[in-house]
Amino acid sequence: MNLTAAAQRLLQAPLNEQITHVRRRRRLNYAAANQFMSRVQNLHQHQYQHRSRCLALTGEQWHGKTTLLDWIHDRAKQHSPHGTPSLRADVAAGWNLVSLYNVCLKSLGAPISLRGDSDRKFDALCKILAKKETNLIILDEFHDVRRCQPRQMPMILSGLRALCNLPGVTVVLSGLPEVVDILRNDPQLSSRFERHQLRKWEDGPEYYAFLATVLSDFPFPEESELLNPDSELASKLLHLGRYRLGAFSVILCEAACLALAAGRPCVTRADIQTVATTFWAGQD
Repeated sequence: MNLTAAAQRLLQAPLNEQITHVRRRRRLNYAAANQFMSRVQNLHQHQYQHRSRCLALTGEQWHGKTTLLDWIHDRAKQHSPHGTPSLRADVAAGWNLVSLYNVCLKSLGAPISLRGDSDRKFDALCKILAKKETNLIILDEFHDVRRCQPRQMPMILSGLRALCNLPGVTVVLSGLPEVVDILRNDPQLSSRFERHQLRKWEDGPEYYAFLATVLSDFPFPEESELLNPDSELASKLLHLGRYRLGAFSVILCEAACLALAAGRPCVTRADIQTVATTFWAGQD
């Protein structure tokens, strides 16, 4: 197996450096992610002048949504020489319309108060968005608006429509598949949002390309059984991760850390099984 230059340099490095490298956030190339990120980038740079286009990213837990949001948020900041091109916030149960505007204001470094007129807050938010040249608004965990008081839901959706009506601004909503149901019940929002769904992975070429890419960046002197075409270990890892990118990625990385700590030359079957058992015990 051909290791990356970084992995080669770390073969003889202290354990803490090796583990930090294994656990670091990676950009993984796979079809659904590349399509979504390209679409965000396209809208970020070439949004409509009078009517914005927005995106909804959905998927079950551990499908990799948060990682994608991290990447588009980071990339927006890196490609901007000034201003605050992207704001990101997590929706929380119990939100109201003031909460929606407050979380956006706070993300932009503006002072907030728990009270106040929502129209004035929206006006203040518009001014700060323009001043900081912010044209990407990311709202994660949007399915949690269903846990707010029923009378607040129409007002929150009204506030979301107001954000979507801002020229040149791309709003990205992310969450569980219920997000699509929330949008479907509002005709104006439904027509404004382009849907992107992350699905379960399959035992196929894309998965094995993922394994080869990740394992080549781990500082091990020997090749793992995961890359042996005659072994079923790769399929077992996929199954243990319940076919979810976020889950089997974490299991693989933590199995590598376990093997490094034990001084083993590669990730083993036992490492993967041990980590998977612990991982799901903390989730279920």
